Amino acid sequence: MKRAILTLSALLLLSSPAPLLAADNLASQILGKWCMNTEEYDGEISVQGSLFEFLADGTYIAKMPTRSQDRYSIEGNTLHLENFGDMQITAISQHEMTGKVYSTYHFTRDHCLPIVAQAFKLTELNNSIIEKNLTKVKKLVADGVNVSQPDTRSSLRSTPVMVALKYGDLETLKYLLSLKPDLAQTNAMGETALDVAKKSDNPDYLALIQAAQ
Repeated sequence: MKRAILTLSALLLLSSPAPLLAADNLASQILGKWCMNTEEYDGEISVQGSLFEFLADGTYIAKMPTRSQDRYSIEGNTLHLENFGDMQITAISQHEMTGKVYSTYHFTRDHCLPIVAQAFKLTELNNSIIEKNLTKVKKLVADGVNVSQPDTRSSLRSTPVMVALKYGDLETLKYLLSLKPDLAQTNAMGETALDVAKKSDNPDYLALIQAAQ
């Protein structure tokens, strides 16, 4: 199965972890706002965009996407987070942090990487396809959304064409195909757009995908 495509900035973040600080520095270094950019589990990378703020009173505010405030504590390099789990901090610097629970999470201080905004726009594009709002679809494409990329914020990891095949309309599907997207991309089940089209009740959808191969 193909892995999700990430931008170069994200790959650099994953491949160049920040140096690990001494454990007694973690309590002061963790304070402030952090963006959880990506989650990596079993070789699969998802874009997150969850926000954390660690306060000096031993509480943290999380927005994932709903907002909550819970307590945290530190033992060595382990960050104990209520309602999230024990996160082993494997690397931290002034600007970056890597932590591991079951998944490995990659953070940046104060702001998210550009891939987060891009991923949110892709989700917005897929939602606009479901709403059959072609005007908004075209606007998001004009804003630079990658119509070939699977939505890594969704467990299904569908591309816009797959979403159009399942929930969109013929006009939107034709428009997306006119952009020459990569139809070899796969979703979480290893299916291509052609596989999804074969399950459709609309024979026109299958004919369009076959013609675009």
